[in-house]
Amino acid sequence: MPWTRVMPTGGVSPEKENLQQWFEAGAVAVGMGSRRITKELIRKKAYRQLAEKVKELINTVGEIRSSL
Repeated sequence: MPWTRVMPTGGVSPEKENLQQWFEAGAVAVGMGSRRITKELIRKKAYRQLAEKVKELINTVGEIRSSL
């Protein structure tokens, strides 16, 4: 659908291979919740660990997008 921009939120995981497939398929952005912000991290109040995981994810997405 060339007249629209797609942001998938279901089936998106933080692994580079999964993210790359979405962006190569034309996604302009991706969304994920429980695959990145897990109940376990929240229960443990592991906010520093969560921040690091999000930072890694942002870097990975940046690498993928710059290679397209």
